[in-house]
Amino acid sequence: MVRNKVQPRLQRLGYRFEPKIDVWDSTGGYAIWDWCYFRPKNPDWYIGWGLTVGGDFFGATLEKSLMAFVHVGPGAEGAPKLPVDVLPLSFKASLRKSGWKFLEDGSCLKVEIASKLASAPSGLTQTFMHWLDQPLDEADELLQRSYALLRFRGTGRSSKPMGKRLRITPAPRGSGRKDVSERHDHYLTAR
Repeated sequence: MVRNKVQPRLQRLGYRFEPKIDVWDSTGGYAIWDWCYFRPKNPDWYIGWGLTVGGDFFGATLEKSLMAFVHVGPGAEGAPKLPVDVLPLSFKASLRKSGWKFLEDGSCLKVEIASKLASAPSGLTQTFMHWLDQPLDEADELLQRSYALLRFRGTGRSSKPMGKRLRITPAPRGSGRKDVSERHDHYLTAR
């Protein structure tokens, strides 16, 4: 049910979904989740979302209760980490304010206590799907900015000095972006 809502939205933004997944994969029995991959296969990054019972999760120590989460990070061993150390401070501050944690492995995690979501009149499932809207938008922006930085730093763009300061600007939300290759380039502007 959650994938039916998330998949069309993220596919329009260029994300790849596996046709069949094991929602228990790589969780040690402590979470149920789904994920999709950032369109360019290099870097191999993904966005995952689901429910976990807390504890040690993706290297973060979480409260031991049922938690909703969104996780963004490298999808395979050897994939480049997200370049969070060089993201604009104001962007990182807005993510932290929104509840994101920057983890040592170069990934990012946002959680919410599931009982808080379940206490809404519409119940856990509908509230969880609504809660996902903002973290998925933030995760997409995080990956777009990270990809732009990675490309600028020498994996697809000229690394020659531009003589002007690099400025990263966010894409407008709900802009109906369709062309994946055009999506990545508008994050880099010289000033």
